[in-house]
Amino acid sequence: MASLWSNSHPTQPLILGLAAAVVVFGTAALSGGTLFLRGREALIAEVRSDLRRTAVVAAAAINVGWHRQLIDPAQEKEPLYQQAVAPLRNILRSTTSIRFIYTCILKDGHVYFVLDPTPQGDADGIEGEDHSFLMDRYDEANPVLRSVLAGGPAATDEEPVIDRWGTTISGYAPFHDDLGNAVGCVGVDIDLEQYEQRLGGMWSALWLGTLLALACSALVGVVVGRSAASLRQARLLADENAKVLKAERLVADRANRSKDEFLAVMTHEIRTPLNAVIGLADLLLAGGADDEQRRHLSTIRASGEHLLSMLNDILDHSKIDAGHMTLEELPFSPREALANVLSLMQESANAKGLRLELVVEGPVSDGVVGDPVRLRQVLLNLVSNAVKFTNAGGITISARATQVGGPITFSVVDTGVGMDEVTRARLFNPFTQGDSSISRRYGGTGLGLSISQRLVKLMGGVISVESAPGRGTAFAFTLPLRVTNRRTTSVPRSTTNYQVPVFHGRVLVVDDHAINRQVAVAMVKRLGLDVEEASGGRAALARLASGGIDLVLMDCQMPELDGVATTAEWRLNEGAGRHLPVVALSAAVSPADRERCRLAGMNGFLAKPIRLDLLADELSRFLRIKDTAAGPDVGARGGGAVVLDSQVVATLRSLDDDPAAFVQLVDSYLRDASNTIASIVFDGVAGRREGLAARAHAMKGAALTIGLTRLAKALDIFERIALTPDEQALASAATDLEQVFAEGSAALRAERDRG
Repeated sequence: MASLWSNSHPTQPLILGLAAAVVVFGTAALSGGTLFLRGREALIAEVRSDLRRTAVVAAAAINVGWHRQLIDPAQEKEPLYQQAVAPLRNILRSTTSIRFIYTCILKDGHVYFVLDPTPQGDADGIEGEDHSFLMDRYDEANPVLRSVLAGGPAATDEEPVIDRWGTTISGYAPFHDDLGNAVGCVGVDIDLEQYEQRLGGMWSALWLGTLLALACSALVGVVVGRSAASLRQARLLADENAKVLKAERLVADRANRSKDEFLAVMTHEIRTPLNAVIGLADLLLAGGADDEQRRHLSTIRASGEHLLSMLNDILDHSKIDAGHMTLEELPFSPREALANVLSLMQESANAKGLRLELVVEGPVSDGVVGDPVRLRQVLLNLVSNAVKFTNAGGITISARATQVGGPITFSVVDTGVGMDEVTRARLFNPFTQGDSSISRRYGGTGLGLSISQRLVKLMGGVISVESAPGRGTAFAFTLPLRVTNRRTTSVPRSTTNYQVPVFHGRVLVVDDHAINRQVAVAMVKRLGLDVEEASGGRAALARLASGGIDLVLMDCQMPELDGVATTAEWRLNEGAGRHLPVVALSAAVSPADRERCRLAGMNGFLAKPIRLDLLADELSRFLRIKDTAAGPDVGARGGGAVVLDSQVVATLRSLDDDPAAFVQLVDSYLRDASNTIASIVFDGVAGRREGLAARAHAMKGAALTIGLTRLAKALDIFERIALTPDEQALASAATDLEQVFAEGSAALRAERDRG
């Protein structure tokens, strides 16, 4: 072959170069075209899937009884029509991509419009131009719409329609009566402008790729032509160039992906194994492990929690960067938030022999409005850093207010190693720590303080730091928290000393991921429940149709039919008087994700990775609890909780240096609670329900504050039973409540007398 090249015609290298250029260009063009076609197919599939889901959710909102009464065009001016069309009007206003939304019925072989929230008059002022009036006949109804009206499943048009309103595509979903008969359907027409823009972007990318391929092919041709004198070197160079081009193409493809999309996938994929690690460690810790096994399991769980914390730091930083971080506006108690942080960090401080103190100064309100979870995140970050960098002495967490209703200043002061001015200047930069050795010695991402600073800013405050080498560090920030009288929201509690309750019932676990199913099934069994599993939405619907299920744990992100669409379809076909509890399991935990689950008919929400105690709390809203030893059902006994939470007691004792203050607090609680509980029990046994649930609810908060966890659980169950007509269950719950209060009172008195 080498001799052939040495004696070849002088134009052969040029011919070979041109041939190589054509091959490279053709390959790139073919690959680009294939990617474009696949992208277009995926885009169309996404549009149809979203449209079908929107139609199903809209159909679930239709009041079938009202809809059936609308048979006369004159009724369009009546209140009944306005009430019936209101859900569609809300959907139309909240979803900008929807052009029209309406309902139709099939009568005597003809299709008629019923509901249409479109205003009666378009932008040109032509009366009724865009509005379909009640009982208008729709002679242009296509076969897809007629198929859905005849009882078929939800469907979409095969091709978009181009008219004076632009390019639209329609989706249809049926709604049924109590017997499962199709009564009518919802039609949704969406504007494809944004999808056409995305398609245009794909076209532009394809043309740009073609031009780049052309340039690359010309370059390859020149290189090959000039290298033809040495075949071996040319082949080696071609192989190397091919590898480089392939690597560059892969890097370019990754760089072109949306960062938000990447982070969403990363969240889901990392949380899946974490769900198994943390969940199975929880199950083993709740079992009969010996001391050495518990130490190993605690290490595994702590490592998983640390990895989850790092993941959350990265996601929070990205959300804040993108402007996607939203804060909650919830009532909460600053004192409770501080006490919770102290409780969570007490063990870490004790392990280093550090003193951890809580101080509240001035008129700090017990009820303010803000984001308790983000406040807790900032405080935990600051206290965690203080424990990390303090070897002797202690840490003080404080809240201070100078006037009622005024701003509250939170501070974390330690006696640790401190820092110099240079370190302080760069302290809040992302991915930055004091010096290069800190990450090796202490770990961490270097994101915590950056996130804390930006969260404080989002909450309307500014964080400051004072420090000197060897003299400790003081962080402080002031927040304008509005005072409220509304019932406060508790911040997440510690799971220390948590006792696993045992429930009655059968649960269906629905998840396409085998590891997630394994963890969820094991947790459900640990709670004493019978359990079945399904690997997808269709399988779940088939099993639910057979009955015998008391609650469903539904994963939200599944192929083909996801958890939201599965729940919406089940609610459409669920019989009258039946409402099966469905609890969402999701790695996506934004307010929008929670709202989407709620609108589909889900009753609860659990974020992955699932914690056994939070799963038990959620199930207790819907299922009856047995005793922790799996004995007979004890109703309102609240069997899963400890009688008296020692950490709450320790926190209450630390609030005042005078031991007499704790004694006075206990005596005051017992004096008030004894009379109130006795009154609740008396009325419960007598069946007098008026105001009973509200009184039990009020006592529940007081029980949690004083540390009587089992009593709070019993009051919660009693409150729910008081809202039902079951007289026997109410009397039994009242008797159990009396016994639980006696246990709690005795434990509280013993703690008081301990001094």
